Amino acid sequence: MKIKAPKVKNINTKSLFKDKKAASAIGVISVLAVAGAAIGLTKALKNTDIGKRTAKNIALDHAGLLEKNVQIITSKLSANDNDFFYNVSFISKGKIYNYEIDARSGDILGYNSMDTRKELE
Repeated sequence: MKIKAPKVKNINTKSLFKDKKAASAIGVISVLAVAGAAIGLTKALKNTDIGKRTAKNIALDHAGLLEKNVQIITSKLSANDNDFFYNVSFISKGKIYNYEIDARSGDILGYNSMDTRKELE
């Protein structure tokens, strides 16, 4: 049994935007909306963000490591509702470390490590 898809009326974009100024305005508004979301994240953390460097240092200190002794270190700001945290990851001596650091207080929200050498055995 074949199911027919409903017919969709073709939309003439020229009729939607009678002039280029209107189309440009829509484009600018879209770009501003995306930028506004990023600015909103920044404003929510203004004057309270510990910063990537501090988040890295907290994780390294907790693991008992120095930055010069680790490979590939990443720190990324993330958000969940109104909670902001840094995901910090690094590798040292065959172990992968992952941390979640509160972006406002610097508290360690969670961490784990995995010895990659044991995984290979």
